[in-house]
Amino acid sequence: MKDAHSKESIDRIREILFGGQIRKYERRFEQLDKRIRKENERLHDFTAQQINSLLADVKKEIEGISTKLIQETHSMQTALKESTQAIDAAKQELSELKDMLTNEISEVHNKLDDKIEQINTHLNRSHEELRLNLKKTSERIEANKVDRADLANMFVDMSANLKNFKKKLEAV
Repeated sequence: MKDAHSKESIDRIREILFGGQIRKYERRFEQLDKRIRKENERLHDFTAQQINSLLADVKKEIEGISTKLIQETHSMQTALKESTQAIDAAKQELSELKDMLTNEISEVHNKLDDKIEQINTHLNRSHEELRLNLKKTSERIEANKVDRADLANMFVDMSANLKNFKKKLEAV
């Protein structure tokens, strides 16, 4: 019964001395975790928005090129029907136009591939930086955290000192 009472007293003392501080650290850890999650979501949303914007621009560019190709092809076909002499010239022109458009499309694809590669590189770099920042923050938190074993030993020592002090007071 005396041990149970002593243990209960130690628990009360521990709660009085460190309970508020421990709860304060727990709240700070929760807030930091929420902030990190929110930042990660914001980065994810921003990245998704950028990719969607890029895809929309690419789609518009391809539609513009396709429309241009269709219009120019139609014009050439009309010219071919009008005269037999223009047929040879139009064939040559269509061949050159096809090569030009193929080159343009190839250039656009190359530019898109480059841009996508840049975005992926940027995303990977951002992801790595975020991971490193998260790791550093976690390491800082771990370094500042009170070791539970040390805290327990301190309470045991404090309890022993209180017992000795109580015995000395009773002896006097």
